[in-house]
Amino acid sequence: MTTEITATQRRVALKKTHRSRTRTISVQQAARFNAVFSLCDTSPSGLVWKEWNRGIGARSREAGETAGCQKNNCPGVYFIGLDGKRWYSRVVISAIQALQEGQNGNL
Repeated sequence: MTTEITATQRRVALKKTHRSRTRTISVQQAARFNAVFSLCDTSPSGLVWKEWNRGIGARSREAGETAGCQKNNCPGVYFIGLDGKRWYSRVVISAIQALQEGQNGNL
């Protein structure tokens, strides 16, 4: 018994898996996160702004407001925009926590 593999099946089988690109967070970037964001347990994203974000109109956020917006079709995943780049809130939170642990000598 022989089975033929069609061209469509061959293309599907050869398709490579896509790995997400990760950016390494520098100490300077973590310090920038720490300067403008504060950790907050009551915020859905886990972060609030420490200062006005200098946004205009609907993008303006005051100090104490929730930082970030929820990603479409992914409940619980938040994006944070800072200095023209988008970051996952979990990346920002872990960078701030690592910076604070390093400053306390717990690293």
